[in-house]
Amino acid sequence: MPTLTWATALSEALNAHDLDRISALYASPFVGIDLTLRHEALQTKDLYEAYSFWIEAFPDLHVRYEIMHATSRRATLVWRYTGTHNGYFLNIPPTGHVVRIEGISVVNLTDGLCSRELQIWDLAGALRSLRLLPDLPSSSRSSQDLALLMADPGV
Repeated sequence: MPTLTWATALSEALNAHDLDRISALYASPFVGIDLTLRHEALQTKDLYEAYSFWIEAFPDLHVRYEIMHATSRRATLVWRYTGTHNGYFLNIPPTGHVVRIEGISVVNLTDGLCSRELQIWDLAGALRSLRLLPDLPSSSRSSQDLALLMADPGV
């Protein structure tokens, strides 16, 4: 499976909250590292736990990939999760606030399945969405402007 096809299949499975379809996109063995939480996933059950973490905290979770760059075996995905905080998230009780969480994942594919994944996401931004951290001063650049800059290597 080409890397962009894999990424599309992952977003569709995640938006459907289908843990079986999600885990079917990962190889066994698999190594996944979440740098933000300092969490390592090594088995299918770890994937279930990792994705359940998001779906339980944000039952209406939706993912959108802003930028995807891919070679035949590796993809870099800049993503945005949105959802309503109606479940526990990092031991934070539900607030009912709509959150937007942005992150980056680098995935390696072997035989069309993800064999390695490294991700980092904006925890401070998530806490701001939950109104647990103060907003930052306004910036003249939006995240869309920054995405455009990142997409054009000539800038």
